[in-house]
Order: sequence, then C-alpha cells, then structure tokens
Amino acid sequence: MAWTAHVTLDADKNDVGSATATWNEGQGDEFAYSRRARVSQAEGQAFALEAIAARDAHELKAAREATLSAALATMLNNAEAGN
Repeated sequence: MAWTAHVTLDADKNDVGSATATWNEGQGDEFAYSRRARVSQAEGQAFALEAIAARDAHELKAAREATLSAALATMLNNAEAGN
C-alpha cells in the first residue's frame, strides 16, 4: 500500500501545474486525488494532507455503502422467501 504521485507543469510556467496522487490498496482498488498546485514545500505538504483526508473519506463512504448494500440484499432475499 503506497502512494504514487505525478506532477505536470504548465507549458508556460515552471512553478504551477497539476498534481495527482494515487493510492493503491493492492487489491485492484485505486483512489486518485488531483488538483492544480503551485510548486512549493508548503503547497506540497497541504496537497499531501488533502489527498490523505480525501482517501480516508472515500474509504468511509465505501464501507458505509457496502453495509447498506448488504442490508438491502438481506431485505430483498427475506422478502423473496416470504419472511
């Protein structure tokens, strides 16, 4: 489980571009966070914190959706069985 990052600078500026961070859980699940950024230490640190927070929110949402989906499937199966 590791992050990878890619920065693409604007054609006309060497201090502004797009940054993308990708998290791979090793199970085919991948999460990517991207935004425009200025090239600086402070901007890089802010981007890193934002990417981690966005990944964490994504994982919480996915877990909640899985729980709700399983509950709904149980309801459907029970209704089909006449319970």
